[in-house]
Amino acid sequence: MVTEMTPDFDDRIQQMALAIEKLTKSLEDKETKISTLMHQLELQSPLTEDSQKNASSSRTKDLEIQEHQQKQDIHDWTIEEMRMPLGYQPPKFQCFDGKRNPKQHVAHFIKTYNNDGTYNDTMAKQFVRSLRGVAFEWYTDLPAESIDSWDQLEREFLTHFYSTKWTVSLPELARTKQSKEELVKEYIERWWNLVLNYKERISEESSIDMCVQGMHWGLLCNLQANMPNSFEELATRAHDLEIQIARHRNYLPSYV
Repeated sequence: MVTEMTPDFDDRIQQMALAIEKLTKSLEDKETKISTLMHQLELQSPLTEDSQKNASSSRTKDLEIQEHQQKQDIHDWTIEEMRMPLGYQPPKFQCFDGKRNPKQHVAHFIKTYNNDGTYNDTMAKQFVRSLRGVAFEWYTDLPAESIDSWDQLEREFLTHFYSTKWTVSLPELARTKQSKEELVKEYIERWWNLVLNYKERISEESSIDMCVQGMHWGLLCNLQANMPNSFEELATRAHDLEIQIARHRNYLPSYV
């Protein structure tokens, strides 16, 4: 028995075929668009990586320029232009005249200056206060605006005055005398610094005897009668004797 297909059924089949054809074409169009976009992304990707590298390089360069400028701003001055804090009271420094060990002088200067725990380039401004004689002349002869930090000044100073062969001879020790206005404790410290650079070994007893020989007459006479046994004892007794002698003369040193 043969079933006849009605016209309505044929129309429905035809409509379904058209719908499938449209859907297939739509999918093909979308695949084409996706393929085109992927190709464009592949072309743009290297450019994007290069752009990122260029941007990163540019930022790095900008940071380097900024850092360099900051350093320039920090060091864009010389010691002549430095200003000490308001109310600053400089400590009393030992003076260097070119005849003592310059390394020891620098060490003593730093220790004296840093009693408040500071260590900075303001030391370069104050260093001249610890110089006299040929050392002061050396400082004043430095080219204008040639020093901009403490480290630089320290290097220049040691290069000019220090020698690795810097030693003291026995005749130099014997010739060392307490100056007219020099306090005995300052003389003893100066003499002891010379002994530290003496090229031969010397006993403490001999050192004390030679040091006493260079003192003022009143101190020499009193100490020779009963020589101290150590430099510590020498410093204490000599200081006390100096005060007694000054009082006897109706003169009190400024430290009393």
